[in-house]
Amino acid sequence: MATEKSPFIYDAEQVKAFFAGMKFPFVDAETLIEVQKKNIEAAVAANKAVLAGYQEIVKRQAELAEKALVEARETLAQIKDKPLSPETVSANAEAVTKGFEQALSAATELTSIAHKANIEAFEIARKRFAEALDEFRAAGEKAAA
Repeated sequence: MATEKSPFIYDAEQVKAFFAGMKFPFVDAETLIEVQKKNIEAAVAANKAVLAGYQEIVKRQAELAEKALVEARETLAQIKDKPLSPETVSANAEAVTKGFEQALSAATELTSIAHKANIEAFEIARKRFAEALDEFRAAGEKAAA
């Protein structure tokens, strides 16, 4: 089965051919194509940054879950045959508190990873936006000259 080329794929040659016969005042097709190409490249880079960050989150979540299961097994093995006494209740409460603190620490770590990935993606987009404004300004000055 032959695969058709998607009409949504960016093809610079098709866009150039489309704009070749058209004359727009103050619009240079080559410049427009280059600007859009840079915009797409920036979007791809931002998405890659987010993806890398969230892949790190998934990996870290798996590590934390495995560690929590091991610790839970160990804790259960320690308390399963002990009679109920004030000391065992106190030890169990300490184990629960420790588990809660570890879960809170893990959540903070995962949030930090997500924040870092989002900031990196935002910076890529912000930088490209600033560049696009400079390019737009330069194109306007060129057309006015």
